[in-house]
Amino acid sequence: MAERGDNRGDCTGSLGTCCSTGQHNLHDWDREVLKKKPVQKMKKLKRELERLRRGPLTDETLAAQKEIFLQLQLLLEQEEIFWVQRARANWLKHGDRNTSFFHHYALI
Repeated sequence: MAERGDNRGDCTGSLGTCCSTGQHNLHDWDREVLKKKPVQKMKKLKRELERLRRGPLTDETLAAQKEIFLQLQLLLEQEEIFWVQRARANWLKHGDRNTSFFHHYALI
């Protein structure tokens, strides 16, 4: 963050202030890079694909449509992987709420 000219990366205060600043920076980065940019890129690619489909059908437009379609597929696969990983992390963090219930009845 310091490369862009802002001073949020500077940590001259207490440890708590530094941790809070770091958490804020990571939260901003997560929101901008991991959540907003892929969605914006997907929307842009869909608009471009629709524009190409409405235009004249040439070899160049067919190649461009194929390339955009492949990029969209890659973004959708990445989004699916993100949600699978997030579900797994939540399951590891919070566990299965019914585990003790089922273990109790499995022992009987």
